[in-house]
Amino acid sequence: MKNVAGLFPNSFPETTPTPSITVRQTLRRALPLALVLASLWVSTATAAGPTSWGGGSCIEVTAFPANLTGPGVYCLSFKYIDFPLASGVLITISADNVVLDLNGATLDGTPKGNAFSWGIRAYGHSNITVRNGTIKGFNYGISLTAPLARTGPRG
Repeated sequence: MKNVAGLFPNSFPETTPTPSITVRQTLRRALPLALVLASLWVSTATAAGPTSWGGGSCIEVTAFPANLTGPGVYCLSFKYIDFPLASGVLITISADNVVLDLNGATLDGTPKGNAFSWGIRAYGHSNITVRNGTIKGFNYGISLTAPLARTGPRG
């Protein structure tokens, strides 16, 4: 039998082992990328302020029904809140100078049965802002009312 290895020079090429990448080299390459991504995340989170998605410079509302008892900027930390009430109020505002940022969330109070409910309610308070969201399914989505003024003595 004849040796055919010399007839086909490229049939069995010699292979050279490729150097493997060490863990240290991998970390050295990944660290700059991780630092850049982290700095972008921090800068966008701090720039957004109270309208960012949760956290930041607002007081997060995380439990329902909720009662906002002090002045300040409040924000929701959920995208969709499905909370049908038998009756009552989902978010009560019991203070002046309140901003409630819904952060693009939907408050869904579609009732089950004969419910009578409010999504957001404030009575007798001033300088209240509700912004950036959808409210559906309640008898009253937002109710911001003040007591009737007395014009003279009753008697």
